[in-house]
Amino acid sequence: MKEDYEKTFKWITKLLNKHKFRFHFHGGLAAYAYGSKLRHNDIDLDMNFDDMQKLSSIAKQYIVEELQSGTSPNKIWKGCLLVLKFRGIKIDITEARDTKIFNKITNEYESFPTDIENPTFKEIFGLSVPIMPLKNLIDYKSKLRFPNDLIDLKYLNEQNTN
Repeated sequence: MKEDYEKTFKWITKLLNKHKFRFHFHGGLAAYAYGSKLRHNDIDLDMNFDDMQKLSSIAKQYIVEELQSGTSPNKIWKGCLLVLKFRGIKIDITEARDTKIFNKITNEYESFPTDIENPTFKEIFGLSVPIMPLKNLIDYKSKLRFPNDLIDLKYLNEQNTN
């Protein structure tokens, strides 16, 4: 699984860079870039809507959920989503500007704390890639509060105080 995850990460990164798409990684992969333990699940990234549309036609053979606007099945996201799958690994792509996430503390949808215009660059699997800034990642994971988010938050909050 780790080999497929790394190959999927490199594939999507090279594809996005080749077409000069603006993007950044968030979620567990971004937490890993800051030093948290990586769980090889999916890959989460943000893009602008126009780039998502272009990617849909470039990578159409890998689409498992067409570009659509709405609420995710788990009710966590509201906005435009696109899901690809490569080597069995899901790549969840969210629209960077208008997406909202469900805050489990306030029980309300709130703006997704992305800052796609000002990413932090970190090395992951030998590639320097744009990731969500630490402050934004902590805000994001603090709202979602899934078990993996709580694990990451413990580590990320320690990093934020150093």
